[in-house]
Amino acid sequence: MSGIGEPVRERGAATGLAEALDLPGPLAEVLEARGLGDVEAARRWLRPGFEDLHDPLAFAAMGRALARVEAAIRDRETVLVHGDYDVDGLTGTAVLVRALRFLGAEVQAYVPAREDGYSFTEASLARIRASGARLCLSVDNGTAAVEAIARIQADGCDVIVTDHHTPGPTPCPAFAVLNPRLPDSGYPFAELAGVGVAFKLAWALLARGRNSRGGQVATADLLRELTALAALGTVADLVPLVGENRALVKRGLEALAEPPSPGLRALGASLGPRRRPLDARDIAFGFAPRLNAAGRMAHADLALALLLADDPTRARDLARKLDGLNRSRQRAEARCFGQALNRVDELDEERTWPVVVVADEDWPLGVVGILAARLVDRYGRPALALTIDGDRPAARAQPGRRRPARPARRGRGLALRFGGHARAVGLEVPADRAPALREALASRPAAATTPAPPRPPQAEAEARLATWGRRELTRLLDLGPWGPGNAEPRFAARDLVLGPGRAASASPTATWP
Repeated sequence: MSGIGEPVRERGAATGLAEALDLPGPLAEVLEARGLGDVEAARRWLRPGFEDLHDPLAFAAMGRALARVEAAIRDRETVLVHGDYDVDGLTGTAVLVRALRFLGAEVQAYVPAREDGYSFTEASLARIRASGARLCLSVDNGTAAVEAIARIQADGCDVIVTDHHTPGPTPCPAFAVLNPRLPDSGYPFAELAGVGVAFKLAWALLARGRNSRGGQVATADLLRELTALAALGTVADLVPLVGENRALVKRGLEALAEPPSPGLRALGASLGPRRRPLDARDIAFGFAPRLNAAGRMAHADLALALLLADDPTRARDLARKLDGLNRSRQRAEARCFGQALNRVDELDEERTWPVVVVADEDWPLGVVGILAARLVDRYGRPALALTIDGDRPAARAQPGRRRPARPARRGRGLALRFGGHARAVGLEVPADRAPALREALASRPAAATTPAPPRPPQAEAEARLATWGRRELTRLLDLGPWGPGNAEPRFAARDLVLGPGRAASASPTATWP
């Protein structure tokens, strides 16, 4: 985030920040270390708001998209929102459905089953035809669905893509594409999640609706709900929490603390009692796993129904179902992880491979991505977990974290479908090609792709333990929400004493948190 005003110079930027913003000294040092030595830039960082969001009309295709959606509303055309089964896609779908319903649109929502595959599939095309929709809005997918979207457009249904995935070499033939990663998107911030792009379209529609429908203004509850949904999807998709992503999450967490919709209230209540303010960890380890459990263990429609629920009783019932599915997912994950470790132990030669590859016919498709991520953490290498579907002779997999896409691409020629990004890849191969895939991924020694050992954590500022009182800890929260791009700060305390008269023997310095 760029700063405004002259940098503070007197007695050092950290001292000036501490005085100007009434900050504890160690927090001011953290801000200075992160390039926020300017008072106004630091003030905006601590209290980001909607004024820090870019104008949706910065998208080069936004005007064309708005005109088409407004025509569909005016002419009572059916609009179908085509989402995705992960939290980013589900929340983005809910954002557009809520906004379109508020504006009086005839809107339907469709979320593909995980088994059908990502983005526009044959099942998607069949649903669009059956709905009679003349306009389809994608969420968190569509940029690379060149052939499918060409077919949909040829059938007489316009497609507006809202997405954030990296585009391929062939331009998407949609009516309009809103994707900040397009070279000619015009948008100044490329790191939006899929729900962030959907939020931008909804925001622009609501602003225009206020002017075109006799002064109608979106209610405060609707805006709070859309912001809360945007925060859920943004954190869950692990995009950098900087710039307007951080502003959305900051304001969205405030909305989630007292959610205006029955669905979000029921989802929050399923996490149990809380004694501290909501933060990004509650989304990552509480809200998101429950929403994801629907698509992993049943169908993502359950999660979308909860997000859109208006009846408190139905919302509570759906939240209980998602909580039960999440528990089932946890049990399945634990069972599959134990089996995967046994498989790796049985394959002595795989200890030198650049990629860990494990497969089983009984592993649920919905847990292989989580399984691969846990294998990465265990072995320090990219991992590929495959489940073999007996009904359709194919193996599907998703590598885990730490840039697994590069080695996985060596098996791309064997795949029927392949996609993803630097940190996660999904692919589908015929079952009889699975052994060849394993060999392709073993074509280089492990040393070529094994990540370097992690560096020990570095403190950004020194702070005596006596520094931290209630006020200081409250101000510390202003530096959050923490996540990718905005790591939780670490502080060093020197000359600690472990007990009466006993100096710490291991090290004169400790870090916190």
